[in-house]
Amino acid sequence: MITVLFPVASPTTDAETGSSLPIELHEVGGRMVFDYALSPFLKLKRMKRLLSVVHGATARSTGLEAALAAESDHLIEIIRLFAHTEGAVCTCLMAADSIDPDQPLIISSLDQVVETDLDEVMDYFEAREADAGVLTFSSRNPKFSYAAIQNGQIVQTAEKRPITHHALAGLYYYKTGALFLKAAQTQIYKRATQFQNQFYLSGTINELVIEGKRVVPYEIRAESYHKFYTPYMLDVYAARLGLKGSMDNRLSQDTKRYVEAFNAGNLEAIENLLDDNVVLNEIRRRKYTGKPAVMGLFADLLGNKKKPPRLEPVLIHASVASSTSVLEFRLEVDGATFEGTDIITWQDGHIRDMQAYVL
Repeated sequence: MITVLFPVASPTTDAETGSSLPIELHEVGGRMVFDYALSPFLKLKRMKRLLSVVHGATARSTGLEAALAAESDHLIEIIRLFAHTEGAVCTCLMAADSIDPDQPLIISSLDQVVETDLDEVMDYFEAREADAGVLTFSSRNPKFSYAAIQNGQIVQTAEKRPITHHALAGLYYYKTGALFLKAAQTQIYKRATQFQNQFYLSGTINELVIEGKRVVPYEIRAESYHKFYTPYMLDVYAARLGLKGSMDNRLSQDTKRYVEAFNAGNLEAIENLLDDNVVLNEIRRRKYTGKPAVMGLFADLLGNKKKPPRLEPVLIHASVASSTSVLEFRLEVDGATFEGTDIITWQDGHIRDMQAYVL
């Protein structure tokens, strides 16, 4: 029997809006995020046992524990913690007494969706006699974990550091629970922390590699993996499901936030809307690359005028397919009025690129 473990001791909340509602409880098309996350595991044909480690007080106050029990028809065994841990590895170890040391173990998350057939994944790992396995997809984004692969095996992992283009999709397979338990305990004993001094599950893979174990990757398409860091990513997923209205509205609202910050002369708010690697291209004039350069432009434009400039939106159009909004505007600067268009590309709720056309 396979044990499937979901560590949720510190539910993912929306830092951008300050919402205390865990991402796991947000809804997309009338279904909660964790319901989508559970779906491929409930479809698993092999006999399985589902466990979830939750922070007791938080899970009760937000309703997460009750929702998990109800939506899974009480198939999930809940293990409660009453203190926060130093990462997913520590959280998982709180379920050590419930992990069968002789049976397979899968560890995954309830704030993500993996669109793949898990029975095929298990067949793949078993056919290759893997001691452990991970799902990978192609990316270079530093928000993910990464794996180095040689001759069809994992030889190293790195947290939030793209050492290759093989990103980890947040699902970890161990041939036996004992393999995970030993690797996790070794990682903690060595104080082998990673990003922000946390014990990440990718670190257990390194410990298994050091032990000479066979760790095998299973590659999926990048569009088959959805990690919900913010409600913005939920809108992206909603668009993928054909629920485009939500995403259209999000892009339009983000564009309006930019206009409001500009008209208020709020440089801090503008800065919070910019991606660190933002590019602003004033067509036929000058190109600014990086947040400091772009903020220098806004500081000069908004901070040294007797009369603050005024940006009047004429039309805002959002394109879900390209994560782009088009802002047609009139701009009043020092008594002069200009007309123009900003084509804004958004990434995770931040402006990644702005093409500015002013007539």
